[in-house]
Amino acid sequence: MQFCYIFAASFTRNILKMKWSELKRKAITKGWILDSHGGRHDIYRKNKDKIAIPRHDSQEVPTGLYFELKKRIGL
Repeated sequence: MQFCYIFAASFTRNILKMKWSELKRKAITKGWILDSHGGRHDIYRKNKDKIAIPRHDSQEVPTGLYFELKKRIGL
């Protein structure tokens, strides 16, 4: 049972590797519009909702933050 857990965890980690630039592209295709540039974040809006996406284009999105933004963006 432990072997399956380790395999599933490493498999999941490989799938979730997404760079910030990819996440921004997906947000734009879902209808989010760049509202403004903050100090270190870009602010996107859709209707009355706003999200802040950091400007770390070449870095990977941390897993927890990926799931939170994925839910808010609607992926």
